[in-house]
Amino acid sequence: MSRKRIVWTYWFVTGILLVAYFTGLWAGAIYAVIGLAAVQSVHFLALERRLMAFPVQVRIAYTLWTAAGLWPPLFFLHWIQFAGTWAFVTVGYCPL
Repeated sequence: MSRKRIVWTYWFVTGILLVAYFTGLWAGAIYAVIGLAAVQSVHFLALERRLMAFPVQVRIAYTLWTAAGLWPPLFFLHWIQFAGTWAFVTVGYCPL
């Protein structure tokens, strides 16, 4: 599988998990999002072999952002992630 396809697949699955979370189909889906983002972080660290590589930093930030959104005053962060994730999946660009 090409790198581009791997990236898209990771974000697509993340988007589906966010849909499951927001629709109430699976309340625990947000923890799966955090887990998948962490897996992506490790995977891209293995590919890039540098913590400072942009793809690695994006995934680490996404993981931390999702975890921060678990605190009720920061719940809105999850909506921003939802929009950004689906923007990337559908048009290949995230303005965040």
